[in-house]
Amino acid sequence: MENPGFDLEQHEAVSGDSDEEGVVRLRSGEVVDVNEGQDDAHILELEKKLLEQVVYSEEEAYMLYCDYAQAMGFNVRRGKQYYFMGTKRVRSKTYCCSKEGVKDDKADTNAVGYKKPETRTGCRAMISFACDDSGQWKVSRFVKEHNHEMAPPYAKPLVKSGQAILAANVYGSGGALESLRDFRGTALYDTLFKGKLSQ
Repeated sequence: MENPGFDLEQHEAVSGDSDEEGVVRLRSGEVVDVNEGQDDAHILELEKKLLEQVVYSEEEAYMLYCDYAQAMGFNVRRGKQYYFMGTKRVRSKTYCCSKEGVKDDKADTNAVGYKKPETRTGCRAMISFACDDSGQWKVSRFVKEHNHEMAPPYAKPLVKSGQAILAANVYGSGGALESLRDFRGTALYDTLFKGKLSQ
């Protein structure tokens, strides 16, 4: 199978489309219209911004990928990191889709009680950032293909990777959603998702 992703040399996207609607506010404050959003041109624009951006810390790199993930509708998980030889300074860091990998089959099958449902699908979507000697973080590898469905447009602001956006942009502003401050994100997602299904 061909390795899906983004060719850094040619800046050409490799597949991907969907018919989603909505608007998403990114951590940067930018509003992304997903109505025009999942066509190839918009996806290419998001990816180009992601791949050409230079950041100056590991946290900025994480936030950059979280912005992209929220606009696309998936969660991010921190992956492996590598260090410069003989130091504790991070040389490269990988972030992946939260559905990357599979559940460990060696888990205790005799355990009594609640068993968390399987959410991993073996998704290979990921991004790696490399830090150069001057402290600039740039994308060194990007795989965009997912093997699962993305969050529906009305739920994109609620993906876990983007919940800091809600806390900063909505709850802190004293807006109408102030009463939702103590509402758990997963319960909010379930309520919203079930509400849309019943309509």
